Amino acid sequence: MSRSCKPVYSKVNGNWGSWGQWKAYGACSGTCGEGRRLLIRERTCNRPTPKCGGRRCLGPSIQIKYKSCINNKKCKEDGLWGAWQTWGDFTTCSKTCGTGTKVRHRVRYCDNPSPANGGANCQGNKRERDKSACNVRHCPPRDGKWSAWGQWGHFRHCSETCGHGVRYRYRYRECNDPEPENGGKKCPGSLKDEEFKRCFLQKCPKMRMKLPSKTSKIKTNENSIKNATSPVITGDSVNQRNHTSE
Repeated sequence: MSRSCKPVYSKVNGNWGSWGQWKAYGACSGTCGEGRRLLIRERTCNRPTPKCGGRRCLGPSIQIKYKSCINNKKCKEDGLWGAWQTWGDFTTCSKTCGTGTKVRHRVRYCDNPSPANGGANCQGNKRERDKSACNVRHCPPRDGKWSAWGQWGHFRHCSETCGHGVRYRYRYRECNDPEPENGGKKCPGSLKDEEFKRCFLQKCPKMRMKLPSKTSKIKTNENSIKNATSPVITGDSVNQRNHTSE
């Protein structure tokens, strides 16, 4: 113990001085829009300073906090959809009779928030449609009627490769002028029409007759003899016998 610390009651405990001013350290955080900046203040254990084994000041000598700050550059802000508006009125029914459709619409806006500083627009549809069935009254039956005949097609290939043949071509129509509806009758007649003309490509080759051999002649004669000895009775022969017996 030094001479300045005598007697014992000369011991002095330390005590904090007042806090200094807040000082900013570093730049505003982030590259655009709102950010934060670090602030620091200090105090010193000098009121009084601890002496002769006195107790040091308790607690921190530094305090920090953050303060909001604004960068010079504004940040991009993407748009978000607001709530859907109420539905509009339904349109009139699409048909004056039978089952049709009616439609209504509603919209929403990209304003929650709106895109700013090059931010992206809202994704999706701005307009929504609601479709519903409607039936004003039952439609009377309507019979179908034929449309006009279409153009003739090309003639097909000749039906025979040699000798005389025919070539066909076709045309078609549809039962859609109008189509039958509500139990109306279908169009009578055929939807297909045809016409033909004769054709001749080349003469057919002559067929050579193959003469029977002597052996086949003998077999033929034997069969004819057998058939003669065992006649077949037909209905006509039976009728002839009945007429004879009478």
